[in-house]
Amino acid sequence: MPHNASKLAIVRTLAIPIDPKFYNSQELGLGRALLRHGVSTDVYVASDKKELTETIIEEESGSNLRLMECPFRPLPFVSQAWMPKVAQRLGENDYDLIHVNESNEIESWRIARLAQRRAIPLLLYQGMYQPIPGRVQSTFQAMFDRLLLPSLRRNTTLCFGKTQRAAQFLKARGFESPGVLPVGLDPAPLSTESSTHWRAKLEIPENQIMVLYVGVLEERRNPALIVELATRNPEFAFVIAGTGPQFDSIQQKVRERRLNNLHLLGQITQDSLPDLYRCSDLSLLPSTYEIYGMTVLESMYFGVPVLASRTAGPESIIDHQENGWLIDCMSVDKWHDTLARITSSQAFLAEIGEKAEYKINNELTWHAIAGYYTELINSTKRI
Repeated sequence: MPHNASKLAIVRTLAIPIDPKFYNSQELGLGRALLRHGVSTDVYVASDKKELTETIIEEESGSNLRLMECPFRPLPFVSQAWMPKVAQRLGENDYDLIHVNESNEIESWRIARLAQRRAIPLLLYQGMYQPIPGRVQSTFQAMFDRLLLPSLRRNTTLCFGKTQRAAQFLKARGFESPGVLPVGLDPAPLSTESSTHWRAKLEIPENQIMVLYVGVLEERRNPALIVELATRNPEFAFVIAGTGPQFDSIQQKVRERRLNNLHLLGQITQDSLPDLYRCSDLSLLPSTYEIYGMTVLESMYFGVPVLASRTAGPESIIDHQENGWLIDCMSVDKWHDTLARITSSQAFLAEIGEKAEYKINNELTWHAIAGYYTELINSTKRI
């Protein structure tokens, strides 16, 4: 490791095991970009493995990116993880900064206490921008805020929201001077070439506008709205890639309405996804709650403009009517009218798409953000 190198720990506190090859991991993407700045990063994630395991993901000039897969216990009712071996391993390494996610996580509070005892600066990175609904969650949140939140605030050195809304949420929770640190895209895993020629496979002519949705088919993403748009716009080809709790109901609607212009792909392989973006003209994200929206970054990276609902993530990425479009409601009529207006031609969509691609490549890749993050690490060394 270079003499002036830094060492970072990122603890992903979600109770969801991660695939080491999962191209969309924000933590691994940031760690990979930081290698160029001489920063070694250990990414701690929940795992089904019985013992903590270390895997070197990448190395560069003496610095390395390691995935630390940690046994965990899911906490009932609140979708959080208890990761008993993380604290011990954090204490055994000489980290310059520890990075945790979310201000309502028990692990964030516990790790912040450890960081304070060992005089290690702690960075809190917030995505959530409104309380989680539900009686159980509300009760838990009230207890957490009363008993643990004051300690977490005291032991936090730096705090950032992924969006302006998330930063405002932190401020409302009593954190001082929260900043905004956007999520970046890691282009490397998206550079794959596959032999899947999607338009030919789905029998979509080259001159037909192809509208794409990528993501989980769940209530907050409103996949039924896409069905309605496909029903009203038979001249377009709609493609849905993904699965989820509403997949069967959407599939049933497609059958009942005989929507030959709506293609349900289910879960597709990661290496075939880039080609799906490349052949699309427009991407949709009709979500009622979106912390960030990695599919927005991915679509724009490939020059595919996005029509999205105005939630925290899309509104922080898309410049309305310049490199994409934002809608303030879930009215089918409003989405239909907007879709008709912006799809005047494939050439117009391509022009907006070029501006979208420019923004992502110049502002919202992890490589573009990593320099600023490195400055944050260095600044905490002088605190």
